Amino acid sequence: MSRLLAVASAAVVTTLTLGIGSASAQISSSPQAQDKPVGEQTAGIEWVSSRAFVKQYDPDRAVLRVQYRCAGVGVHLWASLKQGPGVTKYRPTEDRPSPPAAVARAWYETPEKAKPTCDGQSHTLRYTVTRSTALTSTHPKPWKRLRNGRAWAQFVVMSVPEGTKPTDKVKPTREAFAGWVRVVKPRHQG
Repeated sequence: MSRLLAVASAAVVTTLTLGIGSASAQISSSPQAQDKPVGEQTAGIEWVSSRAFVKQYDPDRAVLRVQYRCAGVGVHLWASLKQGPGVTKYRPTEDRPSPPAAVARAWYETPEKAKPTCDGQSHTLRYTVTRSTALTSTHPKPWKRLRNGRAWAQFVVMSVPEGTKPTDKVKPTREAFAGWVRVVKPRHQG
């Protein structure tokens, strides 16, 4: 009996030490994704799924599940998935810790004017991002669709204190996640 108790205790200590089973965004289903750590995760982003799912009947849309918490008035919500060799090989800098869209082969992001719910409660979202089609001077070709495999995910929530007026020059509170997730596409897309 004492031997069984010792084994169970060791398993609990190992689980707590490694963080297995926690809601950390660093949990990954891929050994490759574990090579590169999470680039950023503030306290307001409580959980980010290790997988993003491309919609079966609309491959220009993908869903990322997140749980966040913010207080005050939600000002802006932004999510993004980027994929491609330029994203994988990107070396972060202090000014630009996440790979810019210009180096991506595929880029999906939020629609304009998306706002979070900031009531101090936890909110779990199945957030849909859409393939970007706007051409830019740094990326003159259309972005491709996501493939199965790693993608750089970003999720940002911005809020200001309750009662803030548009004329007030208040810097928004920023809660953010940036790190690797695994893109999963359905086997049969129509």
